[in-house]
Amino acid sequence: MNRNKFIAFFASLALLCGAAVTPSAANADVADYSTPGSFLIFPKFDIRGDRSTQLRIVNNHWRDSAVKLNYVCPGEKHVNEFCASLDRLVDFTGYQTRIIDVADQNPPCEQGFVVAFAYKNGRPVAYNHLTGSYHVTDGHRHEGDNAVAVQSTQEDGATLGSNGQLRFGYDSQSGGQDYLAL
Repeated sequence: MNRNKFIAFFASLALLCGAAVTPSAANADVADYSTPGSFLIFPKFDIRGDRSTQLRIVNNHWRDSAVKLNYVCPGEKHVNEFCASLDRLVDFTGYQTRIIDVADQNPPCEQGFVVAFAYKNGRPVAYNHLTGSYHVTDGHRHEGDNAVAVQSTQEDGATLGSNGQLRFGYDSQSGGQDYLAL
């Protein structure tokens, strides 16, 4: 799935799951896929049969950081449009790299996607020092790519979100944003 299709899919799925994704301002900066960010998007995981998926997350800063991973499963149209998910919290020391085997996390489905974000005191925080990648294999074929890293517009350590909603792009009601527009 190419990045444009993935971004369109992710935006649609986020709206379906009840997340508040606000439209971006016309002149907002766009996320750079090679730059570290506070919010990582791993476009797919697949653990069906002999398939396996590993996520690689790197803390590119000397400070320790917690990262919350949300494994999201697709809903079924006209059956169960609720998106099942699983949250896991992973602690990172400074400059630490972790390889996470998705099957070991026991997500509620065998296929889906993962979002990961810096987390402190029960809330998402700005911490533009995370990078990642994913690797899917079935023993014969291999697929992998970098995670999409989205930078926060706030200073490191700032608590993000209001009313339980993260702001992607400019929010005219609050006059601000948590992350750069996708």
